[in-house]
Amino acid sequence: MMHNLFRAILVALLFASTGAVAHTFDPVKAAQSIVKVVTYRGENVLREGTGVVVDVGGVVLTNWHLTDRGDRVSVISLVTGAELAAEITVEDEDLDIAILKVAGFGAPPLFFSARPAAEADIVWSFGSWEGQGPSAGALPIDTATGAVGTLTELEIDRDRTTNFLIHNALILRQGYGGPLVNACGEIVGLNRPDPALSNRRVRQGVDPDQAVYALTAATLREFLLAHDVQPNLATNNCLTENERATLSKEQAEAEKAEAERSAATAQVAAEAAEKRAQQLERKALEAQLQAETSSEDKRRAQEAARRARAEAQRKAIEANQLQSRAEQLERRIGEAEQAAKVALDAEAKSRRRLYIGLGVAAAVILLLGLISMIVIRRRSRAISEVESEVEAVKVEAAMARAEAAAAVPSVWNDCLLEGAPVSLKLPGTAMPAEVGGVVVGRHPSSSTVVFDEASISRSHVRFYASGDEVFVEDLDSTNGTMVEGEKLEPNTPRKIADGQTVTLGRHEFIFRILS
Repeated sequence: MMHNLFRAILVALLFASTGAVAHTFDPVKAAQSIVKVVTYRGENVLREGTGVVVDVGGVVLTNWHLTDRGDRVSVISLVTGAELAAEITVEDEDLDIAILKVAGFGAPPLFFSARPAAEADIVWSFGSWEGQGPSAGALPIDTATGAVGTLTELEIDRDRTTNFLIHNALILRQGYGGPLVNACGEIVGLNRPDPALSNRRVRQGVDPDQAVYALTAATLREFLLAHDVQPNLATNNCLTENERATLSKEQAEAEKAEAERSAATAQVAAEAAEKRAQQLERKALEAQLQAETSSEDKRRAQEAARRARAEAQRKAIEANQLQSRAEQLERRIGEAEQAAKVALDAEAKSRRRLYIGLGVAAAVILLLGLISMIVIRRRSRAISEVESEVEAVKVEAAMARAEAAAAVPSVWNDCLLEGAPVSLKLPGTAMPAEVGGVVVGRHPSSSTVVFDEASISRSHVRFYASGDEVFVEDLDSTNGTMVEGEKLEPNTPRKIADGQTVTLGRHEFIFRILS
């Protein structure tokens, strides 16, 4: 019933409008921008239709269903008859649009109308469907004249609707993908099958039934711009003098409104800038007064800082000495472990010899076993004593480092590694380079700040302050350290600023200098 209503409207409009508008364009000349689209499956032609050049460099607009399920697509120029390979660059099944790219094809583009089509407008369909029109050179250009019956919004999928022109400039199915133009030869739509038909019916080939559906020029331009294609927009040549005057007035009013909005925005910005300048002037004056009144405090603070650095250096030397002692003990542990291994090997050999002589002297074997047990116990006690001594030295070294950090006055602000769910506070007393900085790691004996997590090394990273700057140094960690996404070279300090991102292992933090 709906189709019958559209058909009646279109026929009435066509007869009412016949002769009202004359052609102001040359179809043969416009045919330079029209191509025949051929889709192959293997060596056989799967589907034929029409396309239109919409941008320089061989950009062709056509229907998606013409290229669907084909092995390759080509276009044939109506002027030269040359068949050129085409590449499908964009497809939209719901809109039934495809954009083709034809390398080396220099045909001029057809312009889009700046004025949308209205009901009762006379329109022409261009394409290649019968081959009975005037010659465009190598091939004829088919045209059909009709009128726009209605403009309607239809659903193309569950979540999307779009605008359609319904007209009676009738085509055959080979004319799908061709342009619908106005009296000036400007694109006002792209012909396509009835959106109510299934894709299966469309692929089988269905001719329009006295009413042709066309996507509007606005929909086409929006689609092309979204995919980096710049369609050519025609001037208002098809407008009447009254329409041009109205449009010019509307444009002038829009420009005036935009100028007024810009002026208001500029005034607000100027007032905000003036207020900001006044605030900065007040802050500068306050800073100058504070600097003048606190010069003596600054001198005393600098002297205190100098003494604190000297004391920190002394404590650092002591800490280094304790660290050297700890390393010596670790070497002794290694030697003890090696001796224990040798002893165990010797014990194993002794046991083998004892087993061989088991039948000779059971008493001797028993005696040797007792001797071996005594030796092993003594060596185990010796190893335990050495390990206890090492742990004590490590604790002593950690306490020395803590004393060194505590002995330094707060000459640097506390810092924070801000993260989720864990944040790490870096004490300002340990930040100066003379103290040794703050080491973040998994083991308490070698770290100022302990972060017990699998991706963190025993001594993972060091933060330290020198002058007014803070540096970060990766301590040859297993999973590495990154600043702002850039991985640090091991043992190579890098300057870091407040607010930058630091990644330790698989944990990301924001570095903050606390006031």
